Amino acid sequence: YIDTSMQPVMHNPERGFVSSANQLPYNYKNYPYYMGGIHALERGYIVNEMLTNMHNITALDMQMMQTDNYDLHARWARPILLKYLAVNDLSADEKRLVQLLSDWNLRCDASEEGASVFASWWDSLNIVLHGDDLAQTNKPIQQVSRTTMLQNLMNDSTNYMFIDDITTTSKVETLQEQVMAAFKKSAPVLLEAAKKQALAWGKFKVNGVRHILKIPSFGRFNLNASGTWNAINAYKGYHGPSWRMIVHLTDETEAYGIYPAGQSGNPGSKYYDSFVNDWVAGKYYKLKILTKQEASNLKDLKGTITISKA
Repeated sequence: YIDTSMQPVMHNPERGFVSSANQLPYNYKNYPYYMGGIHALERGYIVNEMLTNMHNITALDMQMMQTDNYDLHARWARPILLKYLAVNDLSADEKRLVQLLSDWNLRCDASEEGASVFASWWDSLNIVLHGDDLAQTNKPIQQVSRTTMLQNLMNDSTNYMFIDDITTTSKVETLQEQVMAAFKKSAPVLLEAAKKQALAWGKFKVNGVRHILKIPSFGRFNLNASGTWNAINAYKGYHGPSWRMIVHLTDETEAYGIYPAGQSGNPGSKYYDSFVNDWVAGKYYKLKILTKQEASNLKDLKGTITISKA
């Protein structure tokens, strides 16, 4: 039990805004209670950075912000990969992959190939560093989070306790060797994707909107979508910011929203998934907030739902 007076809250801060992006809700150095969970730092950091530098914000500005694909995690992690990779030991094709990563603008837009190189290589490094240790037990253990790995490598990269492969008892691996091993593990996958014209991020990563019953024919798959797990547009796999909404509390309320489905729950209806493509494209629909009289005179209303007492 945590007393109400000790609940993490923020009320009218001097900076002029309150934000939340599932980041750590308190300063662990001076907050006395452990709250558990995994709290990525990156999205909250970017949200606060953007809001601090924005002025006279409009609803359009907020639409651009909600669909922003900048990868702060990659901004911090890419230098580690490039620093410890022995580029001279790579083939010409492998060097082209490294160049894609070096030239990448750090945005996980659907067209970006550098995003695919980074994601594949960084995930491979996670497996190379931690897979041997996690395999020592047959109990289910969660993979070390990308953020935890990044924090440890940034703080003390060469002495990170998981660098050595404990299955090779005759030697002690260095971070340079493990970064190379991770790259060699991901390079064939990336080169094969490039051969198939599928290295662009929107084609390389798994994207889809699944039905709640996970019936394939009721879902939408292979979406050429932007976003990543730690961008503000945190779309990854089958999980993401489904309901996007912006409300401007002017005298006449200005509101926008969209979700990746449709107005109908009937799979046979053309309105069943009619919003999906626009949601992927980052578009919004103007939300009509009507009085009873306005609703009765609206010409383009598709239907109504009347709620009454039983």
